[in-house]
This record gives sequence, C-alpha cells and structure tokens, in this order.
Amino acid sequence: GNANVNAINAGDMLMALGEAPLPIAIDPQTLETRGEWPWRDDILLDADGNPRPQHTTPHPHFDRATGDLINNVDIFARECRYEIHRGPRDGKRTRFAVVPVERPAYMHSFGMSEHYVLLAEYPLVADVQAIAVRKRPFIENYEWLPERGTIFTVVSKADGSVVARAQGEPFFGIHQINCFERDSALLFDVPTYPEGRHISNLYLDRRAAAEALENSQVKRYTVPLNGSDVTSEVLFDEFAELPTIDYAREAGLDYGTAYAAGGRKDRPEGFYNQLLRFDLRGHQVRRWFEDGCFPGEPVFLSRPNGADHLEGVIVSVVLDGQRGRSFLLVLDARSFEEVGRAFAPHVIPFGFHGEFKS
Repeated sequence: GNANVNAINAGDMLMALGEAPLPIAIDPQTLETRGEWPWRDDILLDADGNPRPQHTTPHPHFDRATGDLINNVDIFARECRYEIHRGPRDGKRTRFAVVPVERPAYMHSFGMSEHYVLLAEYPLVADVQAIAVRKRPFIENYEWLPERGTIFTVVSKADGSVVARAQGEPFFGIHQINCFERDSALLFDVPTYPEGRHISNLYLDRRAAAEALENSQVKRYTVPLNGSDVTSEVLFDEFAELPTIDYAREAGLDYGTAYAAGGRKDRPEGFYNQLLRFDLRGHQVRRWFEDGCFPGEPVFLSRPNGADHLEGVIVSVVLDGQRGRSFLLVLDARSFEEVGRAFAPHVIPFGFHGEFKS
C-alpha cells in the first residue's frame, strides 16, 4: 500500500508543477524500483491533454472499505473548485465530488472518516490571478485573511454530495491527525497555529539563523453534520507537528494514541527537539528527548499480529548535534521507552517525512 501511495503522490505533484506525470512503482518488500507507474486515465488532463490541477494534498487517504485511495486537488481557473478523486488499484481514478470555491485555500492534508471527507479550508487563500504574473514561489501567492475564518466542508463518500459547510475560528494547520464520527458530527484533530506563517518560518535563511519555530496546540474541532457552528477544544497544549497514528487500525475511527515530533517549551530551538506520545483517552503525554538531538518524523511500525494499536515501535531519524552524526531511534510504542538506536556513519540532513532510498 505504501508504494502505491508514494507513486500516486509523485504523479499528482508533478501534475501540479505542470510536468508530465512520472510516478515510480516501488516493490514493498525490497524497495527496488519497478519502473514508471502511470495512471491509466486522463482525469487530471484538460481537453488538450495538458496537466490541469495547480495543487494537490500530498497525503491521500486509504479507504479500507473499498481499497481506494482518496485525494483532493485544486483547480485554479475562472471558476475555481476542489475535486475529490477516488483511485482504485487498477490505476484508474474517478472524480466523485466537485466543490466550487471562490479562492482555494492551502490544504496540505484533509480529514476522512468512515463515511465522509472533511476539507478544512484555512484562511490562507490563493490569489489566483497573481499566480500567473508575479513569478514568485508558489506559496507566496497565498494571502492570510483571518476574517474569513476556517470553513469546514463535509463531503459524502457515498455520492459526493456536500453534507455540511460550516465556519469556525481562523487558524492554520498542516498535518491532520485523525478524523472520525460521533453523535452526528465529525471530530477533526490537528496541530494548529494562530497564523499562516509557519510555512515561511521553514525557509532556509530562517532555519540557518536558528530562529525558534512557531508554537502550535493540538486541538479538536467538532463539525456538526447539520451545518451548525464549529466548536473547538484544546486537547494538548504542546508544540507538535508531523503527527502519526496506527493508521491501519485507527484511521477514520475513534482512536487512542497519536505520536508527533515537537518542541520543548523549556528549550525552544530552530527545529524539533523532542518526540511526543499523546494518550487521547487518558489525556497524558509521554516524551523522548536528549540535549543536542533533533528527531524527525516519528513512524509507527506495528507488530505483526499485534493485539492492539500499541503493539509496535516508533522509529525516527535523529540528528545528534553533539556527535555530529545521525541515528535511527527505536521506541516502544506502549511505554515510549528506548528499545535501541543504530548510528549512521555520517549526518543525515533534516527531513520531514519518511523516505524510501535504495
């Protein structure tokens, strides 16, 4: 499944950049490349065969009920819109929802429950007309307009209809944690930022200057399916990013545990300097950190035939600034205690998401 996700993501991103799609299929056992893995459809092409969408979320969801991958793309045109696509394993996608929008919001990820797709349209919105003439980096054509609030759009996975469209407080999010249904509402958990400048804070000149990263809070937004106002609550007052869960067991369902990289409040630095484990039911936080160490994204690896979502380990590539090299850290998912570490003979540069290398 991961190989297919990576192939789809690569293809959609190349489409967004206006280039021909060249997704690569990767053997899930050996990680060897199998060559190009093109979509066998023309859903992302216009009438002249040119790539059409200008942006896509790089985090598609897997629908365990159908085996499909679901993703959202943005169409910048005279009449802008979001399109939600469903891609089965035979390589052909279908467009099952179209949502007209005046100014597309920057969405790096989206929520998906058992029966719905949730688009959180943060008030960082595109200046569509400026994109073609400004000749600036893509993200610099977005404007922060907090007076718009955050619009939550709920789309039925069954027929593509818009079930609800409601407004909440203005905030910015990058990586959603999970989304699930409860009491005629969707619950959407996400690390939130009060403004839309977190992306620009990751520019290399600011990281080179070791400016402290902007803090976040882990919040839960309750989106009623009847279109009533969205409410929010703080789950954890922690700077967290790059969250993950036991996706195979708990994605789209009421879940128990989440993991993230983050920042220590007693030692704010220019990159993530601790790993976090959030107990959603006990409302407890466990941490791993060492002075001078900077972990990357935590990745959950389940134990084969494990009894529950805590049967497994967390792995993260950590830069050891004191020793001048990196290591792979392995933590027990249940206790969050260290199982072991394997040092690389050199420094592995900072990264965000896990990568396949061969």
